[in-house]
Amino acid sequence: MLSFATTRKLSHERCEIIMTENLNEIDIEVVEKTPEATPYAGALPFMKMCEGMKLANIINNNLNVRDSKGYKDSDHILSMVTMQVLGGSAIDDLATLKQNLEANASPFKIPSPTAARSYMNHFHDEEEAKKQKQGQSYIPQMNEHLAGFGAIHAHIFQQAYNFRPLLERVLKGIKWTQDVLT
Repeated sequence: MLSFATTRKLSHERCEIIMTENLNEIDIEVVEKTPEATPYAGALPFMKMCEGMKLANIINNNLNVRDSKGYKDSDHILSMVTMQVLGGSAIDDLATLKQNLEANASPFKIPSPTAARSYMNHFHDEEEAKKQKQGQSYIPQMNEHLAGFGAIHAHIFQQAYNFRPLLERVLKGIKWTQDVLT
């Protein structure tokens, strides 16, 4: 892990970057990996956002796939979404996510790939799967477990709508330049 110490200082009172005289000076310090460090640190704010939106409660109250034992519905769903946000493309990527994030303040438990596969089978309908033709996309009919996603999506859209004024104020405060847009 590289730790970069630049000569920029952040003024927390005015929230702007104040440059010092030595703009070209960069100190590089190589440090040993610590349990608190993770290459997935960007996922933690995303997880905290999910926590702030109370997505775990919404998921658990609307999917009802899992009972109170073991992983909750929200553990499975939020782990898979976080994995995809980080660029994961296969269920086996959950093992890497679990190894790197669960010990580092993840607000939910991350299931193993085996547990996640078992969980996903609850959404599968063999009769619907027979209707899919080779090489073609197919949207299956709603089943009891898939139906719960409607309320989850509605909650997410409501949260986005509620935070729209705040987002607009933040975006108005950004000085848009070609560098920001590209």
